[in-house]
Amino acid sequence: MKIVKRHAMAVILSAVALLGSPFTAIATELSQTDQAALIQLEKQAWDVAKQKNWQAYNHLLSQDFVWIDDSGVLLGREPFLKYIADLDLTDYAMEGVKVTTFNNNVAMLTYKVILRGKSGGHVIPPTPSYIGSEYLRRGGHWVNVFTQTTAAKQ
Repeated sequence: MKIVKRHAMAVILSAVALLGSPFTAIATELSQTDQAALIQLEKQAWDVAKQKNWQAYNHLLSQDFVWIDDSGVLLGREPFLKYIADLDLTDYAMEGVKVTTFNNNVAMLTYKVILRGKSGGHVIPPTPSYIGSEYLRRGGHWVNVFTQTTAAKQ
């Protein structure tokens, strides 16, 4: 009986701790304006990549930005900007964009994207990728702090 009570108490305390955890998603809904702004920022990043306007791209990223691709490359902001400079993007298509809100200042966009163009002189295969981009509201403005790309299974 003591073991059951201890186990039940441990489960209750764990649940209470998890509910108060900053890592638990809160059922907060961003305004339609904020959601549209986040989606527009993500599209803007692809558009300035098409234009090879790396200075404008630089302004869309936080100072502590981190990027991970599906081959395991992990880069901070400055190395990422050098890495992406090899991208010759001619077109892109975003599908199924979803905004997940963690609180009024933290949100994540997830979607599928198909890129057309070249990277490092090689044609980008038409395989879709899934993107996860995390944004924080800092100083009243949304900034991209983290992006991860993962190739979709065929």
